[in-house]
Amino acid sequence: MILPDRPLIMLVDDDTDLLLLLEATLLAEGYAVDARTDAPGRGDITAVQPSLLFLDVGLLEENGAALCRAIKEDFGATLPVVLMSGHADDQLHQEAALAHADACLTKPFGQQEVRVLAAYYAPVPAA
Repeated sequence: MILPDRPLIMLVDDDTDLLLLLEATLLAEGYAVDARTDAPGRGDITAVQPSLLFLDVGLLEENGAALCRAIKEDFGATLPVVLMSGHADDQLHQEAALAHADACLTKPFGQQEVRVLAAYYAPVPAA
């Protein structure tokens, strides 16, 4: 869902239940959300212009860490990326560092962790 004058967060995960939970959490916080189960291409990111991207490492068709590296090469610091994975904490941190991700979340994670990262990287303007 896209709301005018709100930071837009792109969510990418092939787990539709998690995707719906993340979307509901962020919508309740006042964000616009673009949720998808497939990896976005450069054109998708350019068209949507997200303020923040939450990206699963283990997508069915794509490696999220490799995609993060490519996004960082194309968009650099202008697009913060949070990698999400069920991998062990140390493995995820290593993948995130190599992919130049801004942050990472180990699954399962809490809604509060998502809220904190969203507020840090894409604050909602005061009403």
